[in-house]
Amino acid sequence: MSVKVLAGASVRIDPTTFAAHLKTLKAQRLPKHVELDFYHIVDDDNPSELIELIREQGGEWEYAEARPKEARYGVGAQTHAWNVATFDHLAQSKQRIFEYAQKHRYDYVWIADTDLLCSPDTLASMLSVQAPIISSVFWTSWQKGSVPGPNTWLNHPYGLEGMGMSQPEYFDKLARRRVVPVRGGGACCLFNVQAMWNGASEEWKARYYPRLEGLPSTGMWQGEDRTMAIMAEQNHIQQFADGWPDIFHAYHPQDREADTLENVLEVLLAPQQTSVAYGDLVNFTVESLDDPQMQGKTFPVRGRLGGLALVPELEQALLDMPVGEERILEVKFPQMWPVPQLRGQSRIMRVEFVGAKPFSYAPVLSEHMFRGLE
Repeated sequence: MSVKVLAGASVRIDPTTFAAHLKTLKAQRLPKHVELDFYHIVDDDNPSELIELIREQGGEWEYAEARPKEARYGVGAQTHAWNVATFDHLAQSKQRIFEYAQKHRYDYVWIADTDLLCSPDTLASMLSVQAPIISSVFWTSWQKGSVPGPNTWLNHPYGLEGMGMSQPEYFDKLARRRVVPVRGGGACCLFNVQAMWNGASEEWKARYYPRLEGLPSTGMWQGEDRTMAIMAEQNHIQQFADGWPDIFHAYHPQDREADTLENVLEVLLAPQQTSVAYGDLVNFTVESLDDPQMQGKTFPVRGRLGGLALVPELEQALLDMPVGEERILEVKFPQMWPVPQLRGQSRIMRVEFVGAKPFSYAPVLSEHMFRGLE
């Protein structure tokens, strides 16, 4: 049985950046039985070249609703500028993508902003988490030259501590490519349509539009991503951040220069690793098949092989398996295992090897981490 994913966004960007963005979406390494389609809402004053790029990739498109004059959006030398009318207009377009997905019976919606260049393992990694909402993490210097921050948060509207984590602890988990529970995310999010749709009442459990009323007017509270995240939280829909993908955010004008985009594409679209050695980063899932309490529950694991606390059978399997393979193993937990109920026990587990890459930090974050070490 195939899994249908619809990728889309509101399009209002220069054709060079949009072409690079679409190239990375088309390059996604899809798991077996996964189908990926494209549907965009074109919201540009000069749409013809953007529409042709969508057609070249076999995507569907529609024009956005008329943009109100007060709905301003600007890309400046220091940061971006928008207002509440902009949020409303953008929310309306994003909601249309959800409605299209529900009408055409898609299983997932992938909202990916058009200034993002995504590594080919982005979608496969998000799908492997098997969560209602999963946001792929990217790092951005929101003000030119500032310390980069992630696109996910722990407190509304953009708090970076909470849920039992300080900001350094939170950043450390994301930087180490972990899957982390969050209270919201934006710009690169995968939504399980079934989790977002209440068939009985035919109303969205969580949505972009119409945006929630009564939120503070300061800061980023009025953003459409806040409405989605808060409504999901109110409906007990789980949200996670996935630090595995390498995503470049072409946020500042200099990031959108042709030479820069070409260099980023060369790195992101380089041949993917198919096997691992100690020291490499690994991305896999495990599922217990003989524990009644754990059956049907898949757990994502991310980290550096050799630095993860793995039983020997599982570690050896990862060294032997090619990326993309699934294997059923019997694993034996030693008497000194940190989880008391597993000490001395054997378990049958299904292991899926989702991805591998050399040890590295994500784009933008890597430059910040090693700045000053030369």
